[in-house]
Amino acid sequence: MLNFRSVDDMNQLIKNKLHLIPDVDCVAGVPRSGMLPATLIALYLGKPLVSVESLRYGDYCTLTNRVKLNSRVRRVLVVDDSCSSGNAMNKVRDMLSTVKNKKFVYCAVYVTEASKDKVDFYFDIVEQWRMWEWNIMDHLVLGSSCVDMDGVLCVDPTDEQNDDGEKYLKFLAEAKPKFIPTHKIKAIVTCRLEKYRAETELWLKKYDVKYDKLYMMDFPDKVSRLKFGDHAKYKADIYTQSGAVLFIESNSLQASNIYFRTNKPVYCISDNTFRGG
Repeated sequence: MLNFRSVDDMNQLIKNKLHLIPDVDCVAGVPRSGMLPATLIALYLGKPLVSVESLRYGDYCTLTNRVKLNSRVRRVLVVDDSCSSGNAMNKVRDMLSTVKNKKFVYCAVYVTEASKDKVDFYFDIVEQWRMWEWNIMDHLVLGSSCVDMDGVLCVDPTDEQNDDGEKYLKFLAEAKPKFIPTHKIKAIVTCRLEKYRAETELWLKKYDVKYDKLYMMDFPDKVSRLKFGDHAKYKADIYTQSGAVLFIESNSLQASNIYFRTNKPVYCISDNTFRGG
């Protein structure tokens, strides 16, 4: 089972449980992911926001430079988005151990049952496997995932660009990247035609996208694909056969159809909806 939480889920959780936060003088975020909840908390509480690095080096200037923090700052809330093994939070504790005259309260928005005692307080328990909207393309689950290409890894072609000719070839070479993963993908599943494999592989190499397999639709031209191709069935069949545990799709209707055909988790990146899990 994959447990998914969106930015909106986290935001609502924080707002609903603001009363759990002890009285503090400022909020410090743990880069990178911890800066998101730390910013929300600081805004809702009307407290200054800093990074843990600024605390480490004694630079108590807020990120907005609107307020200078001084010796009156005694209690600091240190925030990360999640805690699993506790190693990341332990590193932060070690880093701040040399900071004098400050009391640190350690918080993670999401913990597991096994890690909840590694922080001073938390907002919710979410067990593994789990994914967050804000780092889904930086998650090890990609190694067990099928990923759509146009609309996920790069922008979709416009109707004008999608001419199955010179304009489309230009698009394939110059497509702007969207969400470039930091881990190897199990399978890229695209409805691009097989005849464009070389151009597609060149683009993937250009942006250092690593993957095990690249699936492309085997039709002679765009007209044949439109007439005989069933995009959702094609993707669902590969998803089922691949043994992947997640499909990341760009089209909401296709995402629903893939889930309906497979009954396996599908995340639609364009409307931030998670089906299954």
